[in-house]
Amino acid sequence: MDFTENDLNLFLKIYNEKLYVPGSMCSVDMFSLHFALKKIKPKVVIESGVWHGASTELIRKTVGPDVTIISLDPMEIPQSGWKDTNSNTLYYTGKNFVDFKDINLDKYNSEEIFAYFDDHQNIISRIVQCREKKIKHLLFNDNYPKNCGSHFTFEHLLNDDFRNINTDAREIKNININKDFFKNYSENKRNLLSSVKQYHIFPNIYKTKIKTGEGFFDCNYKYSEMNDGKNNFNIFKKHAVSYRWNTYIELEIV
Repeated sequence: MDFTENDLNLFLKIYNEKLYVPGSMCSVDMFSLHFALKKIKPKVVIESGVWHGASTELIRKTVGPDVTIISLDPMEIPQSGWKDTNSNTLYYTGKNFVDFKDINLDKYNSEEIFAYFDDHQNIISRIVQCREKKIKHLLFNDNYPKNCGSHFTFEHLLNDDFRNINTDAREIKNININKDFFKNYSENKRNLLSSVKQYHIFPNIYKTKIKTGEGFFDCNYKYSEMNDGKNNFNIFKKHAVSYRWNTYIELEIV
């Protein structure tokens, strides 16, 4: 999942900065979505979390007109957002919302599905659901590091960070979690980790501290200097502090 300056330039040719709103995916995370899609070349893309539709537009521009996109969000896309008119994009949003765990994918080849999650839900539940649906290509936004973030992430799992967990009730605060996972945590963690074939956190493009509600955090990065003369990459410099640890996971499906 290593990328080059040429990959960044190809992304910038289709990136629509006008759809960016504070709190949504920034150019850095949108790039990793674009890059992963180019590498995997799926025939079906599921996006859990649509909001203004910026990710839907990027997905469509990246994969072309013939790929099926399934967009899930409990909220309707605002009028100021972007909605695909391609008949191959299926929307389950607003009053027609269907959660990822309940979506029926039997008509598709699971080997050809790519699932993207920007829904701030517990990553354990999403991975378990993907295993059940035999989906092996996953990308997660907001893979917050230890002591950071609003929901339980893969980094929290790796570091046994239970900051977001009520250890008595074995529940994630305000999140629908599979409680059974924590009844036998050590064994279930080992089982889940054994199914992960590849785990890759995409780096930030430029070096900076990441500002979150819990403070400032370090991250890996591609370029160490902010004034390296690459003016065509200014958007990545502008959005560097909004980077959110986009992470690709490939599952071993049996």
